[in-house]
Amino acid sequence: MKAGEAQERLEVAVTGTVAAQKIEEAGGEAGEKATPTVADINAVRAIIQNWPPMSVKAAEQILEQVRPAE
Repeated sequence: MKAGEAQERLEVAVTGTVAAQKIEEAGGEAGEKATPTVADINAVRAIIQNWPPMSVKAAEQILEQVRPAE
């Protein structure tokens, strides 16, 4: 991993952590809200297929959490 990539990942991690802390401090009232729209799972998988591996893994984990029971 190049130094620039490591720095960028660290910045993203810190930004996410700070955002999560702000949401928690506000009692969950701040930050992004979920959309009521339902997307086709195959369309989502097509979108994420060319993402970097760690991003794909994170997206897949989210999909597993929000997927309705079959």
